[in-house]
Amino acid sequence: MSKHQSGHYDLIVEETLKYFRMRGYCEVNEVELEPHFRTPTDVINTNQDWSVRLYWETDGALNCLMDGTWKCRVYLEQFGEGEYKLPDSEVIVDFHSAPHKYDVEMPFKPGSVKPGVYKGVATIQMCGPKGHLGPIVAYCELGWLHFYDSKPFIDVDNRPWPKGVRASSEDDSNEASSGE
Repeated sequence: MSKHQSGHYDLIVEETLKYFRMRGYCEVNEVELEPHFRTPTDVINTNQDWSVRLYWETDGALNCLMDGTWKCRVYLEQFGEGEYKLPDSEVIVDFHSAPHKYDVEMPFKPGSVKPGVYKGVATIQMCGPKGHLGPIVAYCELGWLHFYDSKPFIDVDNRPWPKGVRASSEDDSNEASSGE
């Protein structure tokens, strides 16, 4: 698995056709508060939107003679639990019969994955005009993804701290300095 940075992975392509080339990469992104701001990551808060984004390009003389669709999927396997059925984990994309750059984002809602450590894979497979699976297939190993659940730990607007934890205050520091 070749990895450029956190959440960014190279596409592995099975090239079985002469005169056709495909290359690309994918990212796992956590969607921040602003709707169009994505951060590549492999640590994801279960309370936030997240996505897998696939980028690939095709070229070669044979590209102009082909037709059909691409089937993009995301698979997760939870460490210690087995395969996890990720909802809405498949997208169909039109095949362009010319050299083309594809950019496909597969968004997932908060809570779509329970907390845990997962191994992830994204796949792309060409399908012919009648839906038959074609000879072009690629995948990205997404590596280990840690989905965690968190609650605010900062004392904001006098919210209670977790049991046994207390915020220090000026009164505490005054008591300590006076020896009480």
